Amino acid sequence: VKIGVIDNLITNEQCHLHLALESIAIRAPEVRVAIQILSPNEIENWLSSSKLHIALLPKLPVTIEIKMDPIFTEYQELFCGVNHPLFSGNDADITSEIIKLQSYVKRGYLSALTSYSSPFTGFSTATAYHMEGLAYFILSGHFVGFLPREYASQWVKRGEMRAIRPDLFHFEIPICVAHSKRNRLALAAEMAIETIMRVHDR
Repeated sequence: VKIGVIDNLITNEQCHLHLALESIAIRAPEVRVAIQILSPNEIENWLSSSKLHIALLPKLPVTIEIKMDPIFTEYQELFCGVNHPLFSGNDADITSEIIKLQSYVKRGYLSALTSYSSPFTGFSTATAYHMEGLAYFILSGHFVGFLPREYASQWVKRGEMRAIRPDLFHFEIPICVAHSKRNRLALAAEMAIETIMRVHDR
């Protein structure tokens, strides 16, 4: 069973993929499982071309060929690095108008119409396809950007990042287990989906 997963999902405490893998290993020790860490657009392409059987990815605009079932939620907040001018600012003084003018890092697999980019009006000179890439740009001190709160917490605790106006700039996005509607799933892949859903109480 080939499983695609977006990067750094392991930092989300709601993600119980490890429990699903444990259950699969006990129930069907003969089943071979491979995990590939990919960006959401890569996962979509790999699902459609049968390079993956199932995947865990955010509920983003995808082709109608992909069936997606939400299993838990990822909480996104807007962050800046310690060397960014807004890092030492008071939240009360940071308005939406100020945020609109900031240089930001965008996700290369999403349009500007999504919540990740919609607060900004300028042209972005920074693009990343994985969470780690987004974090590098934010830590540079020259860009703001959205990250999962749990993932960013490691830098927040060290005083290297801060959330900017989390009362205004935050949103939740469902994380889903997905597979292609076109491709018939083998019994092992069906079992894997059922197990992932079960360990997430779905």
